Amino acid sequence: MRLGFLVGLMVVCVLVWDTLAPTHRLEAAAPTFGRSVRAWSGPVTPESKAPAVRTANAPFTFAVVADLHTPKDGHVSPTLQRVIAAVAAARPRFVVVAGDSTNGNPTDGRRRRAMAPRWWAAVRETLRPLREAGIAVLPVAGNHDSYHAAHRAAYAEAFADLDAWAAPLRVLGRRVGPGEVALDAAPFSYAVEVEGVHLALAHIVDQVVAPEVKRWLESDLAATDVQTRIVVGHVPIVSVMSGARPWLRNDLGPRFAAAGVDLYLAGHEHLVWDEVFEVPGGRLRQVSVGTAHGTYNYGPAQSARRRAGCGGAEAKRCTLPIGGTRFGLRTDRASGRKIQHHRLAYTLVQVDGETLTATPMTLDGEGRPVAFGLPSVEGRTTRVAFNERHDHTR
Repeated sequence: MRLGFLVGLMVVCVLVWDTLAPTHRLEAAAPTFGRSVRAWSGPVTPESKAPAVRTANAPFTFAVVADLHTPKDGHVSPTLQRVIAAVAAARPRFVVVAGDSTNGNPTDGRRRRAMAPRWWAAVRETLRPLREAGIAVLPVAGNHDSYHAAHRAAYAEAFADLDAWAAPLRVLGRRVGPGEVALDAAPFSYAVEVEGVHLALAHIVDQVVAPEVKRWLESDLAATDVQTRIVVGHVPIVSVMSGARPWLRNDLGPRFAAAGVDLYLAGHEHLVWDEVFEVPGGRLRQVSVGTAHGTYNYGPAQSARRRAGCGGAEAKRCTLPIGGTRFGLRTDRASGRKIQHHRLAYTLVQVDGETLTATPMTLDGEGRPVAFGLPSVEGRTTRVAFNERHDHTR
């Protein structure tokens, strides 16, 4: 009798456990960077799973230029005019301008800070052919655009008409009144959606990101139901130039992985790179787009060169970790740095369903657009598409 009672009690316990356990198993087993995660933190429960999401529609291409570094005297650079002409000729769906369009510095005195509106007038004139061609322009600020309040105010004034620059795309995000500056509002942080792709453009200009910008990113990425998600900031999450700056990797890296970000686009380091990095809680693909002006350059750190398989004594031959683009290293006479063989670069990104292909470009001696990479034996540059869904999120 007592034995039968104990057996019955055990059966009841097993049934109760089977009813309650699935939620706990889901929380333990769910990857922190999975597609079902709509927030950056907290347990994954059946209630927090996202509904069916919208996917990318027809294939399209957009361009990214960064580090224009418009001359300090405020004149329009002929080199930048040639780059923008080449970008316009490619007829991208839109153009992202990924920061450091000017040359502001922390040491700028009152007179230099007062020149900032003149710098931005030159930037607007440089970019004007894109607007005249009906190509949307989506800017973010860089560190050289942001050191002083006067720098930030000049950037905000330069793109106070952001809606006109972004047309026909619709700008999503908070707005502030004329003359006001808010880092979590347009034109510093905002988003657009085009053909099933969500693009968040954020004010990331240092290793420490303003708390209000992080809150805006969290809210923006959590709210979208678009499957392909790209974030643009000026400073890379993982440094290729130094290889030893963990703050952004440890802060934003896991947050982006948890939010299902497919690609992070950056400038700042004046080099071309494409790699998937391990971050706490997941993986993140990052593309550094190079400098569109090429006035000065940095090279990849030794650890990055090893990952790129650089070999040879003088003219090193390397391959970008993602995409297969081959590049050389040479010694810069002015700085003594080992830099990439082309000083000037911009990047074209093709979106085709779930596949994102980044193609770095440069100009030849005649100002014509050519692929950034070294020619192969057959005279072609190797470019391999990278399928995010298969290689990034698993």
